[in-house]
Amino acid sequence: MATTITGTTIDVGPNKLVSDSSGNVTASGVLSDPSGNVRAGRKNLVLNGSMQVAQRNTSTTQHNGYGSDRFEANAGNLDQLAVTLTQNSVTDLPQFTKSLKFTTTTAETNLDSNEYFRIMQKIESQSCQQLAYGTSSAKAVTLSFWIKSSVTGTYALSLFADASAGTRIIGSTYTISSANTWEKKTLTFAGDTVRVMDNNNTEGLRLMWLIGAGSDFTSSDNTSWSAYSASKLAYGQGTNAVLTTANATWEVTGVQLEVGSVATDFEHRSYGEELALCQRYYQKYGGATDWTVGTSANYNGSNNYLGLSFINEMRAAPTGSWTNATGWTVLSAGSAVSTTVVFMEGVTTNRAEIYFTTASAMTQGNASWVRGSSSMFIYLDAEL
Repeated sequence: MATTITGTTIDVGPNKLVSDSSGNVTASGVLSDPSGNVRAGRKNLVLNGSMQVAQRNTSTTQHNGYGSDRFEANAGNLDQLAVTLTQNSVTDLPQFTKSLKFTTTTAETNLDSNEYFRIMQKIESQSCQQLAYGTSSAKAVTLSFWIKSSVTGTYALSLFADASAGTRIIGSTYTISSANTWEKKTLTFAGDTVRVMDNNNTEGLRLMWLIGAGSDFTSSDNTSWSAYSASKLAYGQGTNAVLTTANATWEVTGVQLEVGSVATDFEHRSYGEELALCQRYYQKYGGATDWTVGTSANYNGSNNYLGLSFINEMRAAPTGSWTNATGWTVLSAGSAVSTTVVFMEGVTTNRAEIYFTTASAMTQGNASWVRGSSSMFIYLDAEL
């Protein structure tokens, strides 16, 4: 690639650096190095990699739930295992203040062949088009993350590609060498030259950290791209002791997936930006004392309709849920009326209509507003 210097302008192919009379430098295009890594601009395909955002709760005991936004726990066929998944405060790792922490509160007696536990992040296919999968120009990606566990040993990690033409998988392993010590791990995966990725709002890539996996998931080699089968999910998993040891812990933060074969410094985004990115997939309303859901209208004597505009455009029309049907209050013409039924209709990616049935009569056509107590919430879920 030719580089041309003309006055205060440096042209490097399609990219350009321009210096003004004050010495300020501006860049156009994308700056990268010979490894293919992006050195400026947005590079991390993972959302909430520093675990800053936890809209649902900062702790859950569900096998299939979220401790931090966009990082989903997923388990299969476990018998005795009880866990806590938390957004944990970090004080012993510079640059990072939060992590996703898994703790075994009741251990699995032994791990049967069909049992597993994994942590996942799913990435939209339209966010992965720069990878050029399904072409001879398919790009490698590098995953880096900080990990800490009370259990040393070798763990499996796999990258799953979802497409309408068929699913694919590639995997690798990482080793935790010292117990209860932060260690940085870096894994590079070749680009998939075979399967073209869809270009829409469905799942494109899925990162999967295996905390434990039975023999049904470890028997087939996954060290190069191939058609997905369950037997390839956790190839190379060397220990399941986190699941079979009471009070064992596994903790991760600083997760970055980027184009190229070299891990670069973690891309820190502001809390506000990270929250907005996460709200494409999940939004939570409420929690304040006497918070206002919105203005509404009395359709008739017992039915009230409220139009809710979402905080941000969502990936798809979300599934709506709420704390319960009672406990909401419709205020109109100087009176406050409690609700008995709530449901949502007319849902799009940016708005919905919420329908409240009230316990006593209201005046048809009157304006009103709906209020919730500090224990009342509305949830919108458009996760992949």
